[in-house]
Amino acid sequence: MPIADDAERPSELDGSHLDEEPLRSLSRYSISADIVRSRTSCLSTAFSAVSTMSSDVYSHILLFRLPEIYNWRITQHMETIPGPPVDASLEDKSRVFARGLMQEWKWTTVLSGLLLFTSKGLLRVSGVAEDLVANTFGTISMICAFDGLLIGAFYLIAVSNMHGELLRMQNTARFRLTGWRSVPSLLAAPVAWLAWSAISLLALIISYVWHAGATIETESSGHPSAPSYIAHIAVTGVLLTGIVHFVVIVHSVSKMDSVVEQDVVV
Repeated sequence: MPIADDAERPSELDGSHLDEEPLRSLSRYSISADIVRSRTSCLSTAFSAVSTMSSDVYSHILLFRLPEIYNWRITQHMETIPGPPVDASLEDKSRVFARGLMQEWKWTTVLSGLLLFTSKGLLRVSGVAEDLVANTFGTISMICAFDGLLIGAFYLIAVSNMHGELLRMQNTARFRLTGWRSVPSLLAAPVAWLAWSAISLLALIISYVWHAGATIETESSGHPSAPSYIAHIAVTGVLLTGIVHFVVIVHSVSKMDSVVEQDVVV
């Protein structure tokens, strides 16, 4: 019997049960990795959905779907130019298209300046200056007109110095036709700010007609009331949006200009 016990000991101490713990750890690691990948995929999907939604809101609401018009115009023009301009006729077509854009930006700049001075003049009227809603719309109209004037003037100075390369860049695969920094969205920016300025000016006039003689209410403690806080937040939000939009446009156009210089060197 003792001999039989000794014979059974190797089967008990052969170490097979020692491999179970590493296998369990490996299984736990695999499960954890799957959870991380699943959560990463969910976050990526959510981020993509938010990015797409914000891009649609930017293009269809904030820019009044104007990028689609510029996209169509660029597409129609690029169909006549299969490659880089190599002869006089193609160069003339590019110059005509670029000249049309420059003319639009000139008119946008002029109209933005007129709306800026008009809004500023209306804010000096006693009834408008004392009305909270009208004063808010007037200030927003001034900010939007100033942004349209600033962006239009920047395009006239910066883009005109690119020697018509904006169209050739659009023909490359490095620039998309849709998105926050797409060429059609950049081209539509001055007109969109001009449109928002005009809408705000119309809202100012309507507000003045319906709320003539209204005064800004304050609390008994002398602090601004809730409507006043809302007006301040709205004006500040529009101002910050205009600043951020201008910075994005300057960065995008500067990036395009650097790409053109690299292509010319090559």
